[in-house]
Amino acid sequence: MVTLTIDNETYAALSKQAAAHGQSVEEWLRSQSRASTAGLTAEAPFGDQMAKLFSKIGLTDEESIPELKGQAVRSPEFD
Repeated sequence: MVTLTIDNETYAALSKQAAAHGQSVEEWLRSQSRASTAGLTAEAPFGDQMAKLFSKIGLTDEESIPELKGQAVRSPEFD
């Protein structure tokens, strides 16, 4: 992460914080970034979210619709 437009006042404040922790500004910012993101987890993929959301409702195992993967595509027939 490169910050080119940081004002002197902010940099001085960061330097004081880093020195208080015995670190360089760069290392202190890295440690703060790690700490602030440590508890974050990635979102589940959309399909997994939908499956979880609708898992309590919908078709039963007896009513399930067979998977069509690998079957040839057919046009519908209308009477």
